[in-house]
Amino acid sequence: MPDDFKDAAIRHFNDAIALKMRGSLDNAGHLIGFSAECAVKSTLTEALHVHLPELLSSARKRLRSRTPNSGLLRMLQTNAFNDWDVARRYHRTGHTTAVELDTWVEATKQLLSLSGVRAK
Repeated sequence: MPDDFKDAAIRHFNDAIALKMRGSLDNAGHLIGFSAECAVKSTLTEALHVHLPELLSSARKRLRSRTPNSGLLRMLQTNAFNDWDVARRYHRTGHTTAVELDTWVEATKQLLSLSGVRAK
């Protein structure tokens, strides 16, 4: 089955928000990062099988040549996801803070919007 990054971005975002509301910050943080990744990947012509924050540098290079002044490119140049790492899924419970999660949620909302990803 082909990748559907837009659909996955929405699914991961919705699940992250539900987990956040239940106080499950670690899993919410994990999924919000995947939502952000999927939003970025939905804008690229070729699939990149890397995770945040490495994905951001690869995406910046590809987008810079196509749309050098885009809002998406400016967003990718922020450091909102510097502390997000796919390996955090193995960290102890309580590792993700509410402040980190709130930062990631807001950045992901911007990425979803700038990537043209809309909830169904």
